[in-house]
Amino acid sequence: MTLITCSECGKPVSTLAAACPNCGAPPRPAVTPAQPPGAPVATTAPAGLMAADRPLWTSSPSAAENTGLYLGCVIALLGAIAGPLVVHLDGRMRTAEWACSGLLVLGSLLTWGIGALRLKRYQYAISSRRLTITQGIFGTRVDDIALYRIRDVELRQSFWQRLGGIGSLIIISSDAVEPAIHLLGVKDPEAVRKLLRSLIDQCRQIEGVRTLAT
Repeated sequence: MTLITCSECGKPVSTLAAACPNCGAPPRPAVTPAQPPGAPVATTAPAGLMAADRPLWTSSPSAAENTGLYLGCVIALLGAIAGPLVVHLDGRMRTAEWACSGLLVLGSLLTWGIGALRLKRYQYAISSRRLTITQGIFGTRVDDIALYRIRDVELRQSFWQRLGGIGSLIIISSDAVEPAIHLLGVKDPEAVRKLLRSLIDQCRQIEGVRTLAT
């Protein structure tokens, strides 16, 4: 049995193993064997594999993702302002009614702000070899997924999302920690889904694993 260095994670892996036990990549030596003097250098890796990782698409969730939430907040604000005035046409309001109206206004504004921050914390990027999800406002967390490890890409659209021309992409991968990732508020989601599936197929062919099912 011979041990080689995994080209993805750099850890030792047996040449008899079907995949690296650490990252799941097919075993492939990181360094090619030495050639006899004067012999032409053989290149076994496909040309696409040696190409630089090129950024192809970057985005963040669209504000249209919160259309239903924002509409509910507007209705609540209008109710907080108009409700007590309708009950007391003489314009006189009791302290308890002022308090309830103020709490409703505060709750609506907080809900609006939390919904907006929920979208601001995400950034998405697709390159020729990776999908990157960056999240966080005060702290930052970056998740990198090699495209050949993605098993399926599912598109979902709610009523409000269809009205806003956006959708959610569900990414199913072989990642042991987080196998399912949701990309929220993706603009033109069908075009992004087709781009992802095309790149995934290319990367899986390069890595020598089964292509993505259609």
